[in-house]
Amino acid sequence: MTQYITTDFSDHPADWTSRYDTLGTWSVTGGDLGLSAGKSNDWRVLSWNDIDADANRDNVEVLALVRFVSLSGTNHFLTVRGSGADESATLYSVAATSSTLRLYYCSGSDFPNLINSSSFTISGSTDYWVRFRVDATSLKARIWADGESEPGAG
Repeated sequence: MTQYITTDFSDHPADWTSRYDTLGTWSVTGGDLGLSAGKSNDWRVLSWNDIDADANRDNVEVLALVRFVSLSGTNHFLTVRGSGADESATLYSVAATSSTLRLYYCSGSDFPNLINSSSFTISGSTDYWVRFRVDATSLKARIWADGESEPGAG
């Protein structure tokens, strides 16, 4: 598995592409990536061109530090293996509500299918690490508060 590393989004927007619903505005402040409101309840995905150009990207692991500004509804915040256009997306995603971490698959549509979920209470004032791995047809996700040990690691 090829490893890609970024510690901030200083190369945005030159090395990133907005996909699906492009009405929201992506911005970088102090190395942090943010998204202004676009249409509600639609895919807003930013893909990293370095990975898009890699033909061996089928098996992927993403480790991200995230903070949820809004905990209303379901927030899809990590996607992999994305293809297609708006209203016909194919992708795997990790999503969160205020009380669950969820895995979804979307197959050529605009409606994701819930694969699995796990209870986890999320606070809007806390940073969380999320590890999302897709290996062949196996999906795994972990979430833990910044400063705590990764669950199941070791």
